[in-house]
Amino acid sequence: MFKTMLLYRITNPEHVELLNDWAQLDEALQQKIEYEPTGSQWRGIGFSPYSPAISEDLVWSGANGVNLFSLMIHERALTAATIREYVLARGKVIEDREGRKVYKKEYAEIKDNVLAELLPKAFIKRRRITALVIGDLLVVGASSAKLAEDFLNTLREAMGSLGVRPFTTTMPSKDWMTRLMQTGKMGGLVLGDTVKMVNELKDTAQFKGIDLKDDEPQSYLMNGFDIKEMGVFLDTDLYFKLTDTLIFKGMKFSETLITGAHQDADGDQAAIIDADIILTTDVIRRLVDTITTNAGEDRAVAKVIEKPGLRLTHINNVALDDLMSPAEKLASLQEQFGGGHAVEDEELETEDF
Repeated sequence: MFKTMLLYRITNPEHVELLNDWAQLDEALQQKIEYEPTGSQWRGIGFSPYSPAISEDLVWSGANGVNLFSLMIHERALTAATIREYVLARGKVIEDREGRKVYKKEYAEIKDNVLAELLPKAFIKRRRITALVIGDLLVVGASSAKLAEDFLNTLREAMGSLGVRPFTTTMPSKDWMTRLMQTGKMGGLVLGDTVKMVNELKDTAQFKGIDLKDDEPQSYLMNGFDIKEMGVFLDTDLYFKLTDTLIFKGMKFSETLITGAHQDADGDQAAIIDADIILTTDVIRRLVDTITTNAGEDRAVAKVIEKPGLRLTHINNVALDDLMSPAEKLASLQEQFGGGHAVEDEELETEDF
């Protein structure tokens, strides 16, 4: 169900309630249904049934009120290198034909023409991002923080607003990850056999398939190298690679655990999904509890910061303004400054051919 995940705490009680209400959440997601890009569109993004062959509902309601839903991203597979190649080739034709240099404005026009020609023909790459709501914890199955932000922004648009903050620990992640590498065990977390470390000069040291408590890998910790990624077990139930930014990658559940969860499903796909939700929910809860027990959780504490002509609420250095939808930001600014309208900056052409 999840190979990679990022964790977020839902900070607004109303949003917690909505995300845990199957009917309300399904209705909200209907505002942003998936679609494929057409014409000059680069991508289409929206929510899709998790298993359309079984159910067309946008939300799959699991045991104990846990909700599962997914976002589909349909994106044109047209690289910047390909575009540049076409643009330069057409510029060269003009230079050879007219015996003159092609200027930046002309290259911009050529680029527009190339995009108009190539985009509709470009292959569409599809990516699914699955999410699980466990109380006030939002689990996003994205492979990067950027994709997770795409997911959160689309969910924010569907709901109108969304207050979340990344799951972070009171003890800096590099400190407790270093402790785990030095001791080999931290509660239910057990050190694996792979690690990547980097120092201030960007020198990299990687070890795999050895005891990380041996002298050689430990010596790097003593000489200014910080852990960027390490293999970790949660007891014998889960293996994953953990980054210093708390991205959980390459998640592998124990085969024994999976077999036990599926033994009563009798091949029924809906029952298998329900079993996977129960298994995943239980393991994620234990994982979060284990981390917070040993490293603490940096929970948001809201405070109001007053400045001349400006009033912002901050949550542990995260401005509430950053969690608002564009419409909410505009309404807030109008309230503070007595009306007016927002003006978008004109997009500037930055590529220099």
